[in-house]
Amino acid sequence: MSGFLTMCTRHFGSVVAQTIRTQKTDQFPLFLIIMGKRSSNEVLNVIQGNTTVDELMMRLMAAMEIFSAQQQEDIKDEDEREARENVKREQDEAYRISLEADRAKREAQEREIAEQFRLEQIRKEQEEERE
Repeated sequence: MSGFLTMCTRHFGSVVAQTIRTQKTDQFPLFLIIMGKRSSNEVLNVIQGNTTVDELMMRLMAAMEIFSAQQQEDIKDEDEREARENVKREQDEAYRISLEADRAKREAQEREIAEQFRLEQIRKEQEEERE
């Protein structure tokens, strides 16, 4: 049994292994319904071997409803995360464009100042030559 529990821990996590560990051997065989939730697994239901087919089907359908609801929530969360990332990308791009525009404006001002200085120097030289 310990090898089986080790395998369950490795593949499904300690929560699943602990659920199996707490079951009495006279309740075996067991049918565990496990659902991945975020980065871990969760035991939705433990069905014992003496369960009727009707009860089994009812529990499976209930598990599917839970899974579907969780899946929809996960899809919604992923869509919201993606929307936030898109907004951030757009903001980053707008910021980059703004910085680029500011740099171009500053360079144009510097060129204008340099040109004014050059023209002033030429004017002064011409005045000195006239004197």
